[in-house]
Amino acid sequence: MRFRLSALLLAAALVLSCAGLVWASGSVGGRADDVVLTETLLAGDSTAAQGVTVDLTTMMDGQLRWQTRYTTGPAPTAHTDFTYIWKGKSTLETIFVKNDISTDDYIGRMWMDFLGFQNFRNQDPQEEGGLRQPLEDVASRCPAGAQDYRETVYVKDYYEELRFYVSRSGALPAGFSESYFDPDGKGILDTATALQELLQETFHLPVPEDAALEVTVSKSEDGAITDWEGVPVGNALTPEVSSVTTEEGVFFTFSAAYGEEPLDFSRSEMGRGVYFLPVERIPIPEDQKFSDEVEEVTPVLHTENFTLVAPIAQEAEQARLWASPDGQWLYLVVREGKAWTLTVLSADNRDMVSQCTLFSGEAAQQELEALWAEEGYLLCALSDGSFSLVSVGEDGQAQAAFSDTLAPVWEKVSRWDTVSFAFDGQRLALAGKSGFSVDTVDMDEYFSTGMLSSSVILCSFDLAVYNGEGLAYLATLLHNQDLGNTLGSSGCDLTERPRVSFS
Repeated sequence: MRFRLSALLLAAALVLSCAGLVWASGSVGGRADDVVLTETLLAGDSTAAQGVTVDLTTMMDGQLRWQTRYTTGPAPTAHTDFTYIWKGKSTLETIFVKNDISTDDYIGRMWMDFLGFQNFRNQDPQEEGGLRQPLEDVASRCPAGAQDYRETVYVKDYYEELRFYVSRSGALPAGFSESYFDPDGKGILDTATALQELLQETFHLPVPEDAALEVTVSKSEDGAITDWEGVPVGNALTPEVSSVTTEEGVFFTFSAAYGEEPLDFSRSEMGRGVYFLPVERIPIPEDQKFSDEVEEVTPVLHTENFTLVAPIAQEAEQARLWASPDGQWLYLVVREGKAWTLTVLSADNRDMVSQCTLFSGEAAQQELEALWAEEGYLLCALSDGSFSLVSVGEDGQAQAAFSDTLAPVWEKVSRWDTVSFAFDGQRLALAGKSGFSVDTVDMDEYFSTGMLSSSVILCSFDLAVYNGEGLAYLATLLHNQDLGNTLGSSGCDLTERPRVSFS
């Protein structure tokens, strides 16, 4: 069944959405709580989604907020509460403090690599800033006056071991400052430097045979270097890093990038695994503050207590780390041979609690595309769309609960920016924020002008429901506040990802 609103109602919704600009600058009145969600059925039947509810919060101009509950089915309903936020209230407070819209695996996580080309022109002889030797070697053969002189060289010809480099802004996940107070009396220290030294002292990883750089050099007519850079060929010099932050510190693991041979930990006494770095939050002494704007609390890295929490087999191709929403459990997902395996770890005592197989056989050769966690459940999806839902009990015991494929969803809609899901024991419902496309919605059916051809979809979402027979329902829910949204406009914005549940 396809649920559509009349052209008249859609036009009215568009007027209401545009009227928000008026409400923000003047009085709030009229039917400010009106939100219109237009369903375009893409697969299945609405009866399969009976009782599925999506909660979403949208804002305009940082002052207009709509909290909407949408319940689908043959007769869908939507209820909205509208709030006008007075201008004196901080925009940052109202929008960003509780914003969980981004589930990007890279946001708020630790960053490290084996390149370190930041400020490489100012490196000292110890090469603390990056891989300088191959650049200098190629530069020695670059003729004077040459522009964009290029050579591809192998890193193993210059170094025996990989060196870790840590970006100052990405030394620790979000929530930590870029510097910390050293209790031994050294004053304010750089967090990245401390972490980088720890990694370089702990791990001794041989340079992969195929790790190569394409070096480009330009010189003036008198032979002075005017520009140079080194770009990795492939991904051998960029490790995959996963990290989880708790009140006690940071858990992290790293492995070779997708498509690369596993890193060799045979020279490293600690071996490969999940590591824990204790981080203590302490007040900055008054005499050590740079200014009154410096954080009152800053991290202290207890590198002396850096430990291996859970070993990972040397042969494992990939390792990813996640956390349960309440922070009680750590989810370690590893691919070794023809199996993806989940290990549940206790964040409190750091013990391994349970294990279960996510994928096996030929399917396990696919890459891990996404991992989403909700209370009591973990959902993993591979690059071919195969997914596995695992239940995690209050005691941390993991058990496979549901499996199918997202391929029919990905054929019809772009891969979602954010995802929430719910499972009632029989049906799996997934809601995802629509991307920057309206290709799945026949807008000509609603507007003959084509005014949405360049629109940015920010508040609309897609909804899918699976049962024991596969995909039973798939629809795009077009939010009226997206109508007329374009790049650069201050239109509708989600303040949190759509939340799906069963009513």
